[in-house]
Amino acid sequence: MPLCPQRCYVLAGFRHAQRLDPRAVVFCMLISRFSFVSASAAAVTRRLPWALDGSVQRASASTHRGGRGPAEGSSGARVPAWHSKQRRFCSTLAAAAAVMGGGSQGAGAGGGAPRAWSLHASRLALGARNPIREIVDRLREAKPPEGKVVIPLSQGDPTAFPGLGPPPEARKALADVVLDSTADGYAESSGTLAARRAVSERFSLPGEAPLADDEVIITVGCSQALQMCLTALTDGERSAVLLPRPCFPLYHTICDFIGAEAVYYDLEPSNGWQADLTSLEEALRALGDRAAAVMVNNPGNPTGSVYSAEHLRSLCAVCEAARVPIIADEVYAGMAFAGKEAFTPVAAVRGGCPVLSVGALSKLWLAPGWRLGWLTVHDAGSVLRDAQIVLALQRMAQITIGTAHPVQAALSRIFSDTPDTFYSDTTKLLAERAKLCATRVASLASKAMRVTTQPQGAMYLFLKLEDKFMAASGIEDDREFCQRLLSEEGIVLLPGAAFNMPGYVRVVVCAPTEKLNEAFDRIDAWALGAANMGCVGDAAAPVAVTPPALAHHSSRA
Repeated sequence: MPLCPQRCYVLAGFRHAQRLDPRAVVFCMLISRFSFVSASAAAVTRRLPWALDGSVQRASASTHRGGRGPAEGSSGARVPAWHSKQRRFCSTLAAAAAVMGGGSQGAGAGGGAPRAWSLHASRLALGARNPIREIVDRLREAKPPEGKVVIPLSQGDPTAFPGLGPPPEARKALADVVLDSTADGYAESSGTLAARRAVSERFSLPGEAPLADDEVIITVGCSQALQMCLTALTDGERSAVLLPRPCFPLYHTICDFIGAEAVYYDLEPSNGWQADLTSLEEALRALGDRAAAVMVNNPGNPTGSVYSAEHLRSLCAVCEAARVPIIADEVYAGMAFAGKEAFTPVAAVRGGCPVLSVGALSKLWLAPGWRLGWLTVHDAGSVLRDAQIVLALQRMAQITIGTAHPVQAALSRIFSDTPDTFYSDTTKLLAERAKLCATRVASLASKAMRVTTQPQGAMYLFLKLEDKFMAASGIEDDREFCQRLLSEEGIVLLPGAAFNMPGYVRVVVCAPTEKLNEAFDRIDAWALGAANMGCVGDAAAPVAVTPPALAHHSSRA
C-alpha cells in the first residue's frame, strides 16, 4: 500500500522520539491513513485517556499554536513511575503529531488547507499615540482650499520656514566629521565620552562638582531622553506621574506606553501659566507612594511661559516634601525673550529634590533633524544613585546603542564654535514674531480668540477661544475650530485638546512676518464669516472692521 504524505511525515517524525512505542506507531499510521491534518492530530491526542501527565497535550497544543508554550491546564505534576509506558506512548505520539503539524502545510492540496496565520499586533504598540504627530502626518496629505496656500502654524519645527536653521559653525563641525570619516562606527551606548563631557561642561551647575561621566547620557533627541527618565522612575500601573495641564502630549503618550498613570496638576493662565502649587500638593498627597515623578516644562510648550527662580524653588520644595523627584524638560533652555539670564534651570534651585534634566539640539540650535539630545542627572546626595536609577538609565541606553556618531563627534565644536550672537539673534527674532502674533490677536475684528498671558519664551502662543464667538459661530469646540479653519481657509493650528486643555489653540510663531500677517488676515476673515455677523463683540459698541485682505500688511515686526 503506497504511503500518503501524512504517513511519510509521521514515520520521519519518529526519529525525534527517544524511545518508540509500537502502539503509538500503529495509532499514528491509522490517523495518517485517513489523511488527518495537524489540527485533527492535535485534537485526537488531546483526548487520549493515556496522556496522564499531559505531555501530549503540551506538545500538540504547542505545535498547533505555533510553538507559543504549554497548553492551558498543564499542571506539570509529577507522574508515578508505573505510568512510564503510557508516557513513552504519549512521547512518541506527540513527536509524530508535531511533525504532522509541520508537514501538513507543505502537503499541498492532498494534505488539506494550510494552517492560518495567527498574528496580532500588541495592544501596547497599538495604544501608542502621539496626537501632534498624527495631526501633522495627516496634514501632509491635506489639500488646501482652491486658490489658497496652506500656512502651517502647527508643528514646532523651526526649520519648516526659510530663515531659521542650524548655525553655520555647527554645520561645518558636522561636515568636517563626516568628511574625515572618524565617526563611521558605533559609539558607546550612553554616548561617546567626548560628547558626554561636552554636555557636562556646558550644563554642570556653578558651585557644584562637574557632572560625572555616568550622569550624562546622549540620546536620540529629547523624546528618547524623556522616555528613558519616565521608564527608569516608574513601575507600570503601580506608579503615577504628575504632568502639567496643559502640556506636551508626548508625556502622556509615554506614560500610557509604559503603563504608568498620568495625573495632572494645573497651570494658571492668568498667572503666567505658573504651576498651581496647591493643585500639585493635593495631587501628590492623594497619590502617596504611587507618585513616581513630577514633570516640569520650562520654558513651556504650548504656553510660551518662563518660570522665575522663586517659583521653581517653591515647586522643588513641594516635590522634596513629598519625596518625589522632578523630570525637567528644558529643551527650550536659553530661549527666554527677556534674555538668557531670565532662564533658570530647575536643578539650580532643587534644594534636596533630585532632578533629571533633558535637552537637545532641536530648538536652541534649530537642528531637530539631527536627533541628538541628552539627559543629565542632578542628584540630591545620592538618592537616585542609591535607588539604582543611574544604573537603570545606563542599561536602557544599551537598547539603542547611541545616537548618530557623527553628530556626537561634532558636539563639542557645536557648543564651542557657535557664537553667542546666534542664540541672541534667534531669540530676538522669535520674540518679535511672538509679539506680532499677540498684537494681531488683540486686534482681531472677529474677537475669535484672546491672549491670556503674553509669551515669554520658546516659540508658541497659546490662545483662548472666546465663548461669545464660539456660540455665535456654532462651532462646537477647539477641534472643530481647527478642522474647519484648515479645510475652509488652509490655516493649520493645533487644538488645545491635544495638550489636554480644550478651548484653546496653539500657534507656532516661527513663520516669517508676512506669512504670520497673512495667516491672521485669513483667520479673521474666516471667523467673521463663521459667526455670520460683522462683529462678535458687544452690539452696543460696534468695532470698525478693516478689510482683512488689506489689514496690517505694511507692518514688519
